Amino acid sequence: MKNTKIVFLKQNNYYKQELEKKIRHIFKKTELFNELKEKKVHSILLKPNLLGIYSPELAVDTHPIFVETVAMILKKNGYIVGVGDSSASFYKMERLFTESGYAPIFEKKYAVMENFELEPFTEITLENQKIKKIMIAGALKKYDYVISLPKLKTHNISLITCALKNYYGIIPGIRKTQYHHIFHRFKDFNRFLIDLYAKIRPDFYLVDGILGMDGDGPAGGNPRHLDLMIGGRDGLKIDGYLLKMMGVNAEKLDYFQYAEKKGLYSSVGRNDLDIPFDFDFMFKDFKLPIASRLSMFTNILPKFMFGFLRVKPIIDKKKCILCQACIKKCPEKAMKLTGKMVKIDYNKCIACGCCKEVCPVDAIHIKGNIPMKVLSIGRNIYEKIRSKKGK
Repeated sequence: MKNTKIVFLKQNNYYKQELEKKIRHIFKKTELFNELKEKKVHSILLKPNLLGIYSPELAVDTHPIFVETVAMILKKNGYIVGVGDSSASFYKMERLFTESGYAPIFEKKYAVMENFELEPFTEITLENQKIKKIMIAGALKKYDYVISLPKLKTHNISLITCALKNYYGIIPGIRKTQYHHIFHRFKDFNRFLIDLYAKIRPDFYLVDGILGMDGDGPAGGNPRHLDLMIGGRDGLKIDGYLLKMMGVNAEKLDYFQYAEKKGLYSSVGRNDLDIPFDFDFMFKDFKLPIASRLSMFTNILPKFMFGFLRVKPIIDKKKCILCQACIKKCPEKAMKLTGKMVKIDYNKCIACGCCKEVCPVDAIHIKGNIPMKVLSIGRNIYEKIRSKKGK
């Protein structure tokens, strides 16, 4: 019987020797190689979080040395390894892999590159009220086993982008933007992620939380040392416990309640975890994305007040280089180039944050309106009190 515990390890750098030692320790603790042998696995696909072309120091993408070390370990153990993703950006995947620092993985022949945006795709059926069939990367069929390598970050829609959200990347290219249009309410989008998880999910998760992100992730937030590596097989429990460390009760979030009703999630208990004795159980001064407060306020405010709360993207004109990536990405066609400015039609904008995700120069920020700002003051006071109880 495979080990179902979630293993947490401290790690504060990306030195290869140290990483290899820690990753092997997680694989041993979780009995990964025993499982691979029992299942007669020959090929393994690694799915990192590759949002765009970013320097590793910005903590947007899964660190290339982290991915390289995992691929090297598996290759040394005789497995055929692939590394694949479909980015939210408009760069060709080959360029994205190369300029994000992943080239050595392929040059050293630790793994082959898998472009999830290339046909043929595979159609799967979901139990979802709005959409029944979606296309996913056909490359998944080529491998016996999938290991997800998410980056630990915040997200304006789901609060956290880690185990659950990383697998949204198996949906090819522009289709991801289309689903943001179909599921324009945060609640519906998060439930869609749960329906995807119910149908298809990785076999194992190894989280890069060494250099993570707080604030307005998944791009443009604040890189910060979280000094963590996490390994396990239950993606929702991994996310649920990490949310707790961020100061959020996952059981109060709609999509976790939805997952629980589907039999996909149960509360994380101490017996689910393999944690060092000197482990810190909450991140200190952890900043949540501003849009997260919308969902939090809905739990404590009357419904009629919620209509007055808004967040919206704001473009920093001094930073904007008029590349128009945001215009192409917007699922609601709410952005357009007017003269030497990108303008936003806020009557169409659904505050999904897609424009912020693809901006290469961090020129887009999510801001709250005046009622949001007033209520946020109270929320900030609460967070300061909460953080004093952290590490």
